Amino acid sequence: GTTTIEEPLTPVSSTSSAVTSYVVQNNDSLQKISQKVYGTTKKWKLIFDANQDKLKSPDRIYAGQELKIPQG
Repeated sequence: GTTTIEEPLTPVSSTSSAVTSYVVQNNDSLQKISQKVYGTTKKWKLIFDANQDKLKSPDRIYAGQELKIPQG
């Protein structure tokens, strides 16, 4: 009976949760933020969905807003 110790998968980010945050910059759009954090513009809806408490409309985001970024 050998016991194997499974290494827990550690997230890349230093936070313990799987959600990071991003502070909106001037002239950012959800697509630009998606490009920065995911490497593709196509995942902007993930960000929008995660922040519906703050965002009423995907095209209305403001510099200084802190958005939750789910790990997509």
